[in-house]
Amino acid sequence: MHPVAKRCLTWAIVLVVVGVLAIVYGPNVVWWFDELLGANAEVGSSIFYVVMQIIRSFALPLAAGLVTATIIVQTLAPRPVVASAQEDEDHDRAA
Repeated sequence: MHPVAKRCLTWAIVLVVVGVLAIVYGPNVVWWFDELLGANAEVGSSIFYVVMQIIRSFALPLAAGLVTATIIVQTLAPRPVVASAQEDEDHDRAA
């Protein structure tokens, strides 16, 4: 697998895990954080709520884009010279 494609796929998997966890447990985490800060910490809890909304909104679509990039890179990237030389040797032996 191409190194860039492997990196894109790794980030896509991380974003899927983070996005699913944020969707499933996000409201509970926001509620816990709000209770932790108390009634006088409206600014802190509002900022945390916005960050959680951003994560929930963009994690899964960005992961889908990275999976698409992985497929495109893997399809269009040139094969390494070493691998093609090995294939030529295997083809010559078979003939």
